[in-house]
Amino acid sequence: MIAEQREALDEIVVKMRAGRISRRRFLERAISIGLTSSVATSLLEACGGTNNQSSPKNTMITWESDHEPAGVYDELVETFNKTNKNGIHVVYINGPVDSGQLRNVFVEMLQAHSGHIDVMSMDIIWPAEFASNQWTLPIDDKWSQNERTKYLPGPIKGCTFNGRIWAAPHHIDVGLIYYRKDFISTPPDTWDELSDVARKAQEKVLYGYVWQGAKYEGLVCNFVEVLYGYGGAILAPNDPKKVIVNSPEAQQALSKMVGWVGTISPIDITTYKEEEARTTWQNGRAAFMRNWPYAYVPGNDPSVSQIAGKLDVHSLLSGGNNAIGHSCIGGWQLGINAYSKYSDAA
Repeated sequence: MIAEQREALDEIVVKMRAGRISRRRFLERAISIGLTSSVATSLLEACGGTNNQSSPKNTMITWESDHEPAGVYDELVETFNKTNKNGIHVVYINGPVDSGQLRNVFVEMLQAHSGHIDVMSMDIIWPAEFASNQWTLPIDDKWSQNERTKYLPGPIKGCTFNGRIWAAPHHIDVGLIYYRKDFISTPPDTWDELSDVARKAQEKVLYGYVWQGAKYEGLVCNFVEVLYGYGGAILAPNDPKKVIVNSPEAQQALSKMVGWVGTISPIDITTYKEEEARTTWQNGRAAFMRNWPYAYVPGNDPSVSQIAGKLDVHSLLSGGNNAIGHSCIGGWQLGINAYSKYSDAA
């Protein structure tokens, strides 16, 4: 939703509340500016434009999320709008598939000091950047400690910058190793074991291992997992301003990954993102895959997957002299636009 859309939305809401626009015209205009019919109808109810007893004084909050194709967020918003008692109505916008495109939408809005999106879904790497630019509001004063204890500490730490919390974790992602349990009885625990098993598995499938090797954030996630699996790190544990990535452990990790290209992984793995890896995997062309949890459900759906019931997942692997695997934490958080007119409601 761009600023012009929000302005048009605000205009028809005001007219509906004042009785200056018909229900039909309201729905037509709401749909024309990008709302789905269900969202438009829900908003109409909140404006007092139906025969129910909804209050026309509801505060309208716009939330733009990360891309969610299954309709789960629609259901969450619908439930909230039906049950909350605080006079708040959420208008939900499903964000673009490309998280980089979503970030561009937010950055353009925030640089213009616009508040047309009140609640923003933010990737785990955005809270510190947005906070340092004063684009979001701290929420630790609004979010009780009792509620925070219900959350995993890692994602909350990812939402913390300069001692303040700038977003609330919404859902967490972790890297996983997927494997074909129909011909791999015991999953590997080390990267060397995976390489060996994947090489032998190519007698049964085209590729041994698919992952995210394109030049984007996903490659960083994959490298970080192998790096830490080998006992390396990006920053010194006791000095976050000291970069230690150019270590023997990191060179081992990088050499291992480079060695996969064109051997157990396709030569064009350097163009693969999450969906390319998932599609190859679901078509039964690989023995192993690194991906996020979202790939589990479609992988087990026989209507779209050739390997339904033949897959399982395993934690990330270790390498070299290290014995502990590490998964890169991903996921999305909810932050409040610093320029929102309705920050308390948000």
